[in-house]
Amino acid sequence: MQYNNVLNEIYLFSTRNLYKLEIKNEDRDVWNADLEKVEFEKAFDHCRKKNLPYLRKVARIYANFLYEKGDKNAAVKFAESDENFEEVALKFLINGDYESLKSNLN
Repeated sequence: MQYNNVLNEIYLFSTRNLYKLEIKNEDRDVWNADLEKVEFEKAFDHCRKKNLPYLRKVARIYANFLYEKGDKNAAVKFAESDENFEEVALKFLINGDYESLKSNLN
């Protein structure tokens, strides 16, 4: 086995065969692994840098996690997410958390 770090390829060989494995887009789902480890900031940063289409989804999952913990920063993350504004507003109104709702409106 030989690894070419310039071309990001692995060569496997035997007495009869030679195989070339190309490694492409290896880190595309790293954000998902970070979510499973409850490392939301790392997942959020990874999506911001390399996987922008999933950024709002990660923000929604992170915001819901913060909301369940009662963290006041949940409203800020909800504002960055793809969560429906009306649903978010209802969550905060039902719990009487008007200050967090105000921060979401700013």
